[in-house]
Amino acid sequence: MTKHVLLLCIAIILSTSVSRAQDSWGVGVSGAYNFPLKSIGVGVRGQIPLGVKMAVSPQVRYFPKTNQINEVYAVVAFQYNLLNPYQERGHKRYIYKNNKPTVYTTIEVAYNQWINYLPTLSKNAKKNNILGNVGLGAAIGSSSVRLFAEAKYNVLWNETFGEIGLLVFPGTIRKNRYSSCPKIK
Repeated sequence: MTKHVLLLCIAIILSTSVSRAQDSWGVGVSGAYNFPLKSIGVGVRGQIPLGVKMAVSPQVRYFPKTNQINEVYAVVAFQYNLLNPYQERGHKRYIYKNNKPTVYTTIEVAYNQWINYLPTLSKNAKKNNILGNVGLGAAIGSSSVRLFAEAKYNVLWNETFGEIGLLVFPGTIRKNRYSSCPKIK
């Protein structure tokens, strides 16, 4: 079941990212840390703009069995930019201003599968869970590569966690503008 969830989420990230015929979609990786449980995890994500101030971010986070709790998350996050690095270029076209920070809020809906589930004192925790997370994030970098950090709060389990990662925006990577053809004298 877990492998199927991971494959489905990766397929969603890739298909929604590739289906955007713009230069502003991105893919990335992250490290996650659950503060109360002291768990370390890894993640992959996409970022698809819904406009200049909003984006949707399909994500998968995995906390391996080296932690006390072995679990996987399939997430759909909605981001709203509070501090926006985009500048209008004209005719409703915008450009990303390099090295200007982005500060955003995030709201997530997450499917969680607790792989090594054991009954606990918490009545809310089950093997399969639907969770809501809220948080704040920041990103900085160029139009091609950005570092991000997010702090989030799980409203159902009263847990805080954070993520730090890297996003790459392949459509904005500049190609050599000069021809490689030899000059004719």
